[in-house]
Amino acid sequence: MFDNQLFKFDVDMIPETVEAYEKMGVKHEQLTLIPPQFEAPMPDLVPAVFPPNLKEFAVPPLELFDLDD
Repeated sequence: MFDNQLFKFDVDMIPETVEAYEKMGVKHEQLTLIPPQFEAPMPDLVPAVFPPNLKEFAVPPLELFDLDD
């Protein structure tokens, strides 16, 4: 039901990998850690705030206008 050969962790391919390094003429050495650079400052934070959308009210009907003003 399950094929366990698809996903496995082992060291079977290490000799072939080292041989491939020799065939390509690449030096086989351990990877080195690249030191992080913390002196780069972060940009100022600007909040992403938008003004509220205010609904425009409809004009009142003519009967509600005060015509004496």
